[in-house]
Amino acid sequence: MEHPREPDYLQKLFEAIPVPSFALDEQLRVQIQNRAASDFLGTVSKDNVRRFPGDILRCLNALEAPDGCGSGEACPDCVVRQAAQAALRGRQVFRREAALRLDLPGGVRDVALKVTASPFMVGGSVHVLLSMEDMSDAKRAEVEREEKDRLRGALEMAGAAAHEFSQPLQVILGELELALEDLSADHPLYTSLLSAMRSSERLAQTVHKVQSLTLYRTTDYLEGKRIIDLDRASRDSRA
Repeated sequence: MEHPREPDYLQKLFEAIPVPSFALDEQLRVQIQNRAASDFLGTVSKDNVRRFPGDILRCLNALEAPDGCGSGEACPDCVVRQAAQAALRGRQVFRREAALRLDLPGGVRDVALKVTASPFMVGGSVHVLLSMEDMSDAKRAEVEREEKDRLRGALEMAGAAAHEFSQPLQVILGELELALEDLSADHPLYTSLLSAMRSSERLAQTVHKVQSLTLYRTTDYLEGKRIIDLDRASRDSRA
């Protein structure tokens, strides 16, 4: 196959990269960005020439830093910056995970990225091709999957515990009922046994709610903790 010889072949190739990509110079300033980057940022390439990636991405750390990207306290730990610097030293960084808070079109949001940085030579100087895959949707799906797995485990454990409580509780209720039948209402133990039976009946109702759970609902508890809202969860499970 003959190699394409169109003058703009490399530009077209760069534009065809399906993830936001930037060409950085030896000072790590953006020279050009591709179409995917423009769509992601809502800005065109000419608006971002000679600017640092964090400034272009509108990283909140960069926005709050006195001199923008690279000057903030958090900048040395920035995965995007570390990857670009590694590429500038001649080492490729492939799909390293980064979590950034960006002020993008539509508002500030947390973005999960896979960052790739590759060195290339131009006029005797090392430049960097920096690409970023937005993995936010996949990350959210993974978190939701993990949460569902945790909730499923919690519901299964609650069901198992309720099953173990149910039989002994029925025995207690039966014994209390027999004891109350044998005592007159004025017996010294009658009031205490009646109170114990009512408490046991409430406990039996709670156990029944736990056994019927198929959904997970929570409510606020002490010290900022959250617990299962049995009434709501059992009601929604029956709906």
